Amino acid sequence: MTPELKEYLAELQRKAMRLQVLISAMNACLDDETLQDAVVAMVTAAEELATGLNSGLDSVSLPEGVA
Repeated sequence: MTPELKEYLAELQRKAMRLQVLISAMNACLDDETLQDAVVAMVTAAEELATGLNSGLDSVSLPEGVA
């Protein structure tokens, strides 16, 4: 595995970790009606992270020279 591929995969792992944290935070806030705006913002951020992960894991998205 090339150093470039390792770094690329490490970045995807960081995104996955942020997504996991966001989902945990949303779960903790769901029952508190005063936090619904925060949950909406977290859902938006989570959707963006999931979209980035999906795109990044697509084989055609691999940076040139890392495969």
